[in-house]
Amino acid sequence: MKLRIQMTKEKSVRFISHLEYSRTISRALRKAKLPVKYSEGFNPHIKMSLASALGVGIASKSEYAEIELAGELSAKEAIKCLNEVLPEGISVLSADVADKRSGRKLMAMLAGASYRINVPVQDKTALKDALDNYHILTELIYEKKAPPGKKSRKIDIKYYVGNLLYTEIEGGLSVTFDCLIEPQGTIKPQELLIALKEKYGLDMDIKSLDIMRIALYKDGQKPLLG
Repeated sequence: MKLRIQMTKEKSVRFISHLEYSRTISRALRKAKLPVKYSEGFNPHIKMSLASALGVGIASKSEYAEIELAGELSAKEAIKCLNEVLPEGISVLSADVADKRSGRKLMAMLAGASYRINVPVQDKTALKDALDNYHILTELIYEKKAPPGKKSRKIDIKYYVGNLLYTEIEGGLSVTFDCLIEPQGTIKPQELLIALKEKYGLDMDIKSLDIMRIALYKDGQKPLLG
């Protein structure tokens, strides 16, 4: 059987790496003494995979893991046991249990994500104009940097993000959008803001952005679990 869980990554732990987050979940599974399945070999590890790696510095309400089980377990019991041992900043919001022979893996099911970015700016008008103009652009090219020795590549932000919505907040704007996820890739929220900053000469500090991944979903914006 497979246990699928939806978890948080709150602001207090948003700077831990994807690897450390995964290790934290593995430690919690062992501490909770859930009937998980282990790999074979000299260094056995829990058979678990996360649906989508989250960048360092981004908080989330939609981290998903898929864990293979060696025994029976109810979703309700899994949520209770894990939340008793998980550290502050990480909690299980929902879970389901399915026959491991049924359905695709979570990673293969991904089709999109929703984000919210709180952008601190003094000149709200300039940012509003840029966000309004985004909708009439036919393309917004961003040059994605590559590791040394490899060529950078240009991507069209508009292909991945169709619409941007925003509301005023104290000291800036709160921007929300849906982003396409494909097997060949997606874009990071920071890349969207960097592309807008470069095109419209915006005065904003990309490093100070408050970014939250609100949801991950399947085709048709259906919930990833269920």
